[in-house]
Amino acid sequence: MSTVVTPAIDMREPKRLLAPQLTVLAALGVMLLAFAPTLISFPPAWLREGGQGFFVAAFAGYLIWRDRDKLFEFRAAIPEVSLVIAGLSVLWLAAYILNVQVVHQASLPLVLLAWLLAVGGVRPAVVALPIVAVFF
Repeated sequence: MSTVVTPAIDMREPKRLLAPQLTVLAALGVMLLAFAPTLISFPPAWLREGGQGFFVAAFAGYLIWRDRDKLFEFRAAIPEVSLVIAGLSVLWLAAYILNVQVVHQASLPLVLLAWLLAVGGVRPAVVALPIVAVFF
C-alpha cells in the first residue's frame, strides 16, 4: 500500500493579489495620466523639428524593453526622494501654466527618474539614466 505525500500549505503567509511589477506599472500609468498634457505636447514639437523625436522615443522604448528586468530590481526604496518629486512636480505645473514648454517637457523625465529612485532604489535609477539621457 502506497501513501501519497502532499506538500503542506502555509496558511500564515498572505497571498499577494498583484505582482509588484503590475503595481508599479499601474502607479506609473496613473502618473503618466497626470502628466498627459506634456505627453501630448511631444509629437507636435517633434514634427516641427523634423520628426527625429519619434526615433528617439522608439529607441527609449527599446532601451526600456531591453532593461526591463533590471528596472524592476527593487531593493531599497528611498522615500525621502518624494520631496524632490514634489518639487519637480511643482516646477512642471508652474512651467505648464506659464507655457514654458521646454521646462515642463524636460521636467517629466526627471520626475520619472526620481519616482523610480524613490520606489526602487539606486540600482533601477542607474539603469534608467541612459533612457532619460536619450530624451535630453
